[in-house]
Amino acid sequence: MYRLLNQGGIISQTTLPAKTPKFADFPADISDIVVQGLKTGGIEKLYQHQAKAVKTILEGKNIMICTSTASGKSLVYTVPILNTFAQSPLSTALYLTPTKALGQNQLQAMQKNVNTIHWPAAPPQLAVCDGDTPFNERSFLLNNAQLIFSTPDFLHATIMPRHRHWSNFFKYLRYVVVDEAHTYRGIFGNHVCQVFRRLRRLCTYYGANPIFILCSATIANPEDFAQRLTGLPITLITGDSCPTGEKTMVFYQPQSLAHFDAAQMLARFIREKHRVIMFGRSKNIVESTYRRLAMEEPTIASQVTPYKGTYTPEKRRELEEQLFSGKLAGVISTNALELGIDIGDLDVCILCGFPGSIASTWQQSGRVGRSRQKSLVVLVASDDPLDRYMVNHPEFFFAQPSEKAIVNPHRLQFMADHLPIAAQELPLVKEDLNYWEKEAYYNAVQFLRRNGKLQQDPSLPVKGYLPVGQPGKIGLRGDQERYLLKLTSGQIIEQTTYQDVLITAYPGAIVSSLGKDFRVRQVDIKSKTVYLEPLPNNLLGSRTQPVIDVRIYGVKASTSNRIGSGIAYGGELTVLRHTLALKLYNPATLRWDEQPLDHDLPPLELATSGIWLDLPLSALPQRRHQAALHAIEHLLRVVIPWQILCERSDLGSHYEYQDHSGRIYIYDDFQGGVGLAENSLESLPSILERCLDLVADCPCQNGCPSCIHIPQCEQKNFALDKEGAIILLAAFLRQPADQQAPLQSIKTPSTDQPGVQDLRRKARETERQYNLLREQAMTALEQYPEFFVQLKQPTAPTQVKSLVEKEKMLLALIAALHRQQPEISPVNHQLLQLAADLLDIDRQFFLLRLEAMVARGLVYGSKERGYSLASAILNYLGK
Repeated sequence: MYRLLNQGGIISQTTLPAKTPKFADFPADISDIVVQGLKTGGIEKLYQHQAKAVKTILEGKNIMICTSTASGKSLVYTVPILNTFAQSPLSTALYLTPTKALGQNQLQAMQKNVNTIHWPAAPPQLAVCDGDTPFNERSFLLNNAQLIFSTPDFLHATIMPRHRHWSNFFKYLRYVVVDEAHTYRGIFGNHVCQVFRRLRRLCTYYGANPIFILCSATIANPEDFAQRLTGLPITLITGDSCPTGEKTMVFYQPQSLAHFDAAQMLARFIREKHRVIMFGRSKNIVESTYRRLAMEEPTIASQVTPYKGTYTPEKRRELEEQLFSGKLAGVISTNALELGIDIGDLDVCILCGFPGSIASTWQQSGRVGRSRQKSLVVLVASDDPLDRYMVNHPEFFFAQPSEKAIVNPHRLQFMADHLPIAAQELPLVKEDLNYWEKEAYYNAVQFLRRNGKLQQDPSLPVKGYLPVGQPGKIGLRGDQERYLLKLTSGQIIEQTTYQDVLITAYPGAIVSSLGKDFRVRQVDIKSKTVYLEPLPNNLLGSRTQPVIDVRIYGVKASTSNRIGSGIAYGGELTVLRHTLALKLYNPATLRWDEQPLDHDLPPLELATSGIWLDLPLSALPQRRHQAALHAIEHLLRVVIPWQILCERSDLGSHYEYQDHSGRIYIYDDFQGGVGLAENSLESLPSILERCLDLVADCPCQNGCPSCIHIPQCEQKNFALDKEGAIILLAAFLRQPADQQAPLQSIKTPSTDQPGVQDLRRKARETERQYNLLREQAMTALEQYPEFFVQLKQPTAPTQVKSLVEKEKMLLALIAALHRQQPEISPVNHQLLQLAADLLDIDRQFFLLRLEAMVARGLVYGSKERGYSLASAILNYLGK
């Protein structure tokens, strides 16, 4: 197939050989009617990895199956779910997907299997129920369907908060399928961690204990990630025993614009009766490629469709049906069709630009050859230096493993978002420690009580908490509201976010949708509507680009850290993005002319948290300042996520410079901030050292993906100075400051921000203070055994000998905490309680025994004043 390409553009060609299958019988516990039905549908046996996974699930274990694309992971959950439906018709199951298109695709695949089975009674009902489902149908589906296909967003916002309306669904829930699990990472994944814990506690309330089945093809740390995501023990299933067809991967240097060459390729393959999927890295690339195809090959274009996640639900369903049924020969898509979509006879995949990660590249290439036929994948380099490097260094690509997926289920900011919602679903009680880590849970509940978000429920027979008022609405993927793109006829053709409005749908912008061009006539902020009009004839062939101004203001430092010859700060800041004007491309003159917008748009404000670093630039001539700062900004975007274990996409960045001084900001790209970037401040000296080592040790000459090229760069990796970055970092780190200072706390006036943002701000500050206390507690625990052994000796004071072991543990803890202080002073109650938590001392016991020892004169003090040991015990311990 690759011979249909322009041979002059081929940089490399790599063939991945076909593999033969390894089969296994169905596990003995599978019902005969299910086995016979699957055989009728053409599934005579399972692959070995499928059989192993199904057997593990039938043993009642949660699993993570991590095998290649098109390895039959869907059968791993299909077999046990259908087997359970055959044996227990009231049972239910929940399938969760990050994209609605994948849910529709899996529903159709599962329905085919259901239809091949001779059910003794009525067959099980399967249904999609997500944000696209009409309101008047949701209750019926959740009360009648046995298998629900949905998303974590809909589970969080609708299914769980109203659980009593469909209680039987939870009561009989046997399986929770988490497909494409690797997508639940970063900030989105941290939210999903909380959603899964809320789901588990609701299931327990209804007497259910569902098995979690997680599926992913592209992840480097599957077992650890799955356990963090769900809070459950996980059995990992790997090893690929399925057959594959031969796959050829071609790395290609285009002769013109990447999407122009891609459009020609697509037409050539379809003309030769191949079915093709092309992925574009942006919505503009998708529409531009389709428009080019329609201009040059209108007959071919009639067999192809563009596809974007921003199309209306009705249009997406229509296009998906045409794809799955074979009515279309090709599709040009954003990454909305990347995950798990099974369009069986696709055999050519064109990647217009590097997708941004190794994992996404394999995911997109996995859309072809799924019927074991020979397939071709063509990676077409865009003008981004990162793309050019990948295409010209294929050995680099094939040597890279898939990226790790990172989540942290214990972050206070996310728990503070979800625990009030959980308390509204069911009162929070002590037993909820089964779902959250003890230390993090107690800390979060106390924080929410102090801030008036939780209150004790006196009507409960046990201690429990309810939310104060109505919990705020939390979006798992961000809090931006949706804008509708509407034609003059009133037809809605797309929906998007305000951030995208500023970039692509501002007043006067030329917008493409389904191969047609429109001009934005008005953006109505009040109704959240973008009004489109037909493109005037005098603008045919024109394009527009926004002129966007990014500024940082409202900077309020709360911590600082002196490093080398400079100083870094952490705290609050606001990122302001403002579309000031547009640039209009005139095809007649081949020029870009700047024009004012027809009417102003309000800027997008991101109130968040982060760090900022002031760098002296005197080591370089002024003409190199910008490119060197830009390169260091990239290095920080690479190294900080390694250090604090987050996704690169969780962070934003900005740099500015004036005269001989520059400043780089790294911030949480999330409204209200969650403290990710701030966590890097204390370790910033080592982070900067790693940045210097990374760029200095890289053998490339001018920069590459191993050092300063990143896919998140809005400037497409232009204007980068590798050598300048090395010079600035070396000078900054090697030149000592006048005075070295440890991480400091800077008191700033609190701001009265409303609602969720205010709570997140307070949560960040609380977590920062908590982490400092935890460090003290961990240090005390290293010294605690010495005092504990002393207190157990026969020579201990008489009043100590009568104490039980855990009371002696408390005394030893207070002594260890005393030792950390230059002079004897009371030990903070919160610090002592935290240390007791780390020793797994029950909190109720801790409070009661501490009061008792104060009453007996062994300990002096109170919760407000702190605690000290009696002088006799101090003298005995030698403090």
